[in-house]
Amino acid sequence: MGCLKIVVVGKKGGEKNTHIFSMSSRGQGMGEGTGIPAALGAMLIGTGKIEAKGVFPPEVSVNPLDLLELAQKQVKIGDKRGLPIAVQQIDKEEKLRHLDIRQLVQQ
Repeated sequence: MGCLKIVVVGKKGGEKNTHIFSMSSRGQGMGEGTGIPAALGAMLIGTGKIEAKGVFPPEVSVNPLDLLELAQKQVKIGDKRGLPIAVQQIDKEEKLRHLDIRQLVQQ
């Protein structure tokens, strides 16, 4: 079993904004957080969607929408497609809401 959680807190439009990204796996180790993203990255390089050469953090050379689109087509865990990432947002009134990760990338 593996688990990964990232909490990002900042300001957007002058207001506090918090996003929580969670990924967990059972019986897969952390394949979803390590092996699968690496394989998707290799596929994006192979299709020419990543052109940067050298060592860069993913946010510099990977278009998140390309990665999510490829994951939706190629990754199947159990009976679900795509990466098992839960995204939550805490708004200025401290209300928690669930987001589709594609909504966040398009903001």
